[in-house]
Amino acid sequence: MKLSPMSGLFVVMVLLNGCATIVASGPKNINLNTSDGNSVEVAVASHSGVQTMVAPTVVSVKKSSGPVTVTVKENECYNATSVVSSSRVQPAFFGNFIFGGLIGSTTDIGTGNAWTYDDDIMIPVNRKPDSPNICK
Repeated sequence: MKLSPMSGLFVVMVLLNGCATIVASGPKNINLNTSDGNSVEVAVASHSGVQTMVAPTVVSVKKSSGPVTVTVKENECYNATSVVSSSRVQPAFFGNFIFGGLIGSTTDIGTGNAWTYDDDIMIPVNRKPDSPNICK
């Protein structure tokens, strides 16, 4: 059976695609909110490394199979607490199986785009009972 140039191109595109890489590539933006609505200093540990910031905020992390851990830094107002957001498989990743793209699956896994995280993380905060009046 002889394939036309267009059908050959189609076969190559299907075999080499990475559905999740095409549809949902790049870092994941996650909304970080605190359980009491106040601002707290947090450390966000992910495949991107550790980022220190003040929540509520939006953090951008590199996607991977590993979790994102958000830790409230202990200070005069708050006790240290943390929350872990596990990664899950990106729905677009399953497009590789539908189209038979085994190579595309490895592309998605290799780039980290096979994974995603929740859009929002609620950070539990635990205010110290004897905290000074300056603490909100």
